[in-house]
Amino acid sequence: MNVIKGNTAPKAEEKTFYEVGSGLFAISPSPFFKEEQGKYIWTLSKKEKGTWIPVAKNIKYGKKVPYTFGEKVVGIPYKIEVHQEGKNLLNQVENKFFATLIVTPRTAKEPSIGRVILLNRGKANVNKADFNESLSAQARTANLVGREITFYLWEEGAKEEDKYKKPKKARVDKNGIAEVKFSLMEYASQPTLMDYFMAKENTTKNFFVTAVYENKKATNKGAVEASDANSNAPKKEDSDGILSKGSEVLGEGWKYVVDAVEKVLTATSIDNQQTEKDSIGGCPRCKNDITLKQIKGICVGKKDKYGKETSLIKDDTFIRSALPYLNEYRKKAGINTCITKAHFLAQISQETKFYDLQERFKYTNPERMRKLFYSYFKQFGTLEKQQIESKRLSDLSLNSANWKEVANAIYGKTHPNGNHNTDKDDGWRYSGKGYKQITWRDNYSSLKSVAKKTFGVDVTWIDNDNPYKLKNNQKDAILSGLAFWKQKNITGVATEISDSAVKIVTSLINPALAGLDERKRFFKKAVEILEVEKCKPKGKINISDENGTVVVVSGTDTKIEKDAFKPTEFSWVMYKTIVFKDMSLKTYYDLEKDNQLPSPDYTTYLSRDTHQTSTSKGKILKHSDKRFGQYNEIPPGEYFLVPGVSGQKYKIYVIDSESKSAASENGIEGPDGSRGGVALHQYSPRFSVGCFTFNSGKNTKPIQDLIDNIPDLPIGDKKPVRFIVEPRKIIESTWDDPSFGTKKWKGI
Repeated sequence: MNVIKGNTAPKAEEKTFYEVGSGLFAISPSPFFKEEQGKYIWTLSKKEKGTWIPVAKNIKYGKKVPYTFGEKVVGIPYKIEVHQEGKNLLNQVENKFFATLIVTPRTAKEPSIGRVILLNRGKANVNKADFNESLSAQARTANLVGREITFYLWEEGAKEEDKYKKPKKARVDKNGIAEVKFSLMEYASQPTLMDYFMAKENTTKNFFVTAVYENKKATNKGAVEASDANSNAPKKEDSDGILSKGSEVLGEGWKYVVDAVEKVLTATSIDNQQTEKDSIGGCPRCKNDITLKQIKGICVGKKDKYGKETSLIKDDTFIRSALPYLNEYRKKAGINTCITKAHFLAQISQETKFYDLQERFKYTNPERMRKLFYSYFKQFGTLEKQQIESKRLSDLSLNSANWKEVANAIYGKTHPNGNHNTDKDDGWRYSGKGYKQITWRDNYSSLKSVAKKTFGVDVTWIDNDNPYKLKNNQKDAILSGLAFWKQKNITGVATEISDSAVKIVTSLINPALAGLDERKRFFKKAVEILEVEKCKPKGKINISDENGTVVVVSGTDTKIEKDAFKPTEFSWVMYKTIVFKDMSLKTYYDLEKDNQLPSPDYTTYLSRDTHQTSTSKGKILKHSDKRFGQYNEIPPGEYFLVPGVSGQKYKIYVIDSESKSAASENGIEGPDGSRGGVALHQYSPRFSVGCFTFNSGKNTKPIQDLIDNIPDLPIGDKKPVRFIVEPRKIIESTWDDPSFGTKKWKGI
């Protein structure tokens, strides 16, 4: 029999290929039908209310064709049908049924931007536009519902640093689509606008749009061609060209015309001299050198319980020596404004703490190591064999004397990026070094050329012991980082005071987004130390419109865990707790209602049972006979998470009003009056009087991990952390000792 080969459950927004084939029992062609190889006709139908409805304009030809299904049609069956064209014995063209295949698109596990579309909705030909029109840009995504997509419109031929200016943002709707509009007048380059306003003939340019989410980026394939709406009309006199053009676009916004004309007249002086563009930002601090004091103020740890911050730079010898070179060459790398300095210093703070210039290879968790360097471990085949090798290397890595052996394995020739290694020790030789932690032989080689072209400095960073210069010679160490910044044009995206900007910058430095939360923290500190918000650099600085975090404690998604202290005597129901960053409470409920919530940013488990009966000093704690009363769990509802205040035992608390603090006299209003001190903490439910516990014994790491994944936790930042407690099922019993209370509740 004839068949169609291909995935019957294609991922949304992923191009999937299907091809014709024959099975073991293929049916011979009819004697009245002359088969002509290659003439296959593909049609697509969608199942609606039990009926197959043809999808118009989706006819394809050939033995192998692609289909891309959008997020909107996930779960809807489609029928792919192929007919084969041929001629019968009367030499008449006939289409013979070949095969059919039912496919049902599914949501991709990994978030992605599948397609980016740029079009002019106002024209029959959507790929054509006039300069006085607007364009619509769409990103078709998978598993990104509710997330924010950043769009950049740019003109063909634009310099890389000019492509990522004036971004527009939109959230992905329930159909997986984010859409924005661009006015062409705002995004055309000065030379193009000059030609347009001076009424030059054939002013035509192609425009593209790039959509970005974290480290994911996509650009439309087919450009929109913009031209003069009256390019075919008789040419007007040059003397009235500017004014005539201005009248044509008056409806689109006169301010764009005035700005453009001003720029044209400025650029075209009487003696036809060009005004040199200032490469420095717009405030005096932009020009100032970076100081050691500023660096030490940025690269600090989190505040301790007394509000003190400690420098993370264990040895400032290296950065003291490198600082003169940093200030000498940074402007040539594009680090010439307060905001670019802030982004650069934040990234280096996370990468090396300004002193740790050799990549470390200590991995105490074999599974984390396996996932991080999967490109190496996948060669071992089965999961079991991969885990054996990751355990071997993890054990080796615990002794720094073995780091060379570990590096030569995971960065060796078996890695796709290591295929240009020429020596068995090249894995270690080209492991992460310098302030940016440059890795791989190819990068060392290419950055050498960038350093020569950008800074006019001849360097030798490959072969023999030359790569070690990046950790031993401070000029080489800082130049390599600046060359990388220049090569990736990171200045082009380091334009905002926002977490999303830090994500984009990080994606160009570390695509895995390792240490992202720490990079965000360093950036916020850099903005404060460098007074970036007071700066007026050229270009626009946008404040993030992120609006908080939502944490949800499930009432139904559970697992059973043995008690952290007495595993043979007690066990507890643990409730799945998920974190959605950059999301308001309203957005959460809108998405949840339509069953369109994205994958959570972080997941942990909490117990809601509260069975402590006495204090460490022996005081009896009598529980209320009201389920949500004193010493019992708090009722389902919407709350706020806030950090603990000075003098409190734990780091994070639940309150019912953003105007409150976590002080013991505040917190939650319950049936027995005000209840303070409702915390999220370690131990187990046997040590809880109304709090949520991680059932982690004395281990506080789960609490810190949760805090690290809630960047909006500080109060007063207009980004509240909402804490939703869902209803749960319980069983009711009685306390064995009436001094502890009467009724007792436990989750099931």
